[in-house]
Parts: sequence; C-alpha cells; structure tokens
Amino acid sequence: MYLLYCDESCHLPNDGIDIMILGTVYCKERYKEQIFKDIRKIKEKHSLSPYFEVKWTKVSPAKIELYIELMEYFFENDNLFFRGLVAKGKNSLGHSRYNDGSYNSWYYKMYYSLIDKIIFPDESYRIYVDIKEAILFDSGSNEIKDSGLLVLEKIEGILNEFDNEIVIEGHTDNVPINNALFASNWELSTGRSVAVLRYLTEEGDIAPTRISATGYGEHKPIVENTNPENRAINRRVNILIIFDEESDKE
Repeated sequence: MYLLYCDESCHLPNDGIDIMILGTVYCKERYKEQIFKDIRKIKEKHSLSPYFEVKWTKVSPAKIELYIELMEYFFENDNLFFRGLVAKGKNSLGHSRYNDGSYNSWYYKMYYSLIDKIIFPDESYRIYVDIKEAILFDSGSNEIKDSGLLVLEKIEGILNEFDNEIVIEGHTDNVPINNALFASNWELSTGRSVAVLRYLTEEGDIAPTRISATGYGEHKPIVENTNPENRAINRRVNILIIFDEESDKE
C-alpha cells in the first residue's frame, strides 16, 4: 500500500499568476510512521516544535539549516518519493480550442498527468487531498461556502476520472463546541464530512455507492493544538481516494 499526499499552488484561473504547481509526496504505508518521527526529530534539533508546519511561505535565512537538513533527508531516504508538475503559461491557454472552453478540464488533466506516471495496477494506493476548513466552512458551521463550492467542483471532476472508493474525513481542532447544531466536535467533524459527501453525490455526479463519510473530531491532529495557527491546520476535510486490488475488481 502506498500513501500519496497531494497539494497545489497558484491553481485559480484568475489569480494573475502565470504558472500552476502540483505536487505529491508518497511512500509505502509501512514507512510512514518512521518518516514522521525522523522529520519531527529534525525540527526539534533546530529548536522548533515537532509539529511545526513546514511551508514555503515560512522559508527564511534564519531557518536555512533546517531546510537544508530536510532536503538532505528527503534525497537520502530511499523510501520517500516526490513528483511535481509545473504548468507554465497558465494565463494564455486556449481553453476554447483544447478544453471545451473549460479551465477545469485543463486542471483535471494536469492532476491526472501528475499521478498517472506513479500509479501501477499491481500496487495499492491511498491518495489524500487536504482541504483547509477556512476554504469550505465558516467557524462552527457545516454549510459549505461559495469558495468551498468552487474547490469541490474541481475535485469532483478529478474524482470522476476514477471508479475507486472515496472516504471523506472531517477533522477539528481541540476547542470545545456545544451549540444548538453540534453537541461536540464529533458532531461538527461528521456534519462537515457529510456536507461534502452530499454535495459530491447530490450536486455532483459521484455515485453514492462508492463514497462514505466519517468524523474524527479533534482526535487525529496533524500538529499540536498549541496556538491559533496550528489549530487552523488541524481544522480540515480530507478526501481519501483508495486504489487497491478490491477497488479494481469492483
């Protein structure tokens, strides 16, 4: 079983940026925990929290040794892999000529090109698409915002390229909630994952037989809930695409 973690940057059609970047980091499932531990140790070595989120927007001369060591770890680890795709000339594409007038069609093709080269029929995969809470929902709500609908519209197109099983995972931070709608973070996280599921099946074209939803509350954080920035990272919805032999048979 391989685990693929996908992300993107500069992907909106009218953001004024002429490139789009897609990337995926992947490894076999049995190596995941050791890789996580190794990376956390590197962060601690540089006097950072083991759950500090490493982002390109945080790169600075003060942390240059940290980034050098992380890059060296990546290139020296035979069990960790990466594939990236850089699409140039985004603002001058002829969508009416090549993509039926749809920017989204081009976007789907680029994501397909990203993972097509690293997925093989004799292996099993789990592909994670991480969507931050702020894009999908207002605080304490499970009503999908307009910005979230745009993201889900793109993702639905990607999901329809496959027939595999899909799992929607809802996650919150550790701040308690107790209101007329949600008695706890269990209900909030589940309500959000079900909202995404219903959009994909009722507004989109995803077959209900291949999708499910679950909520984990605050119990599977990516980082420690020690500050507002970390809590924002933990509030998310994951879309998990499962590629395995049983899915292929179905």
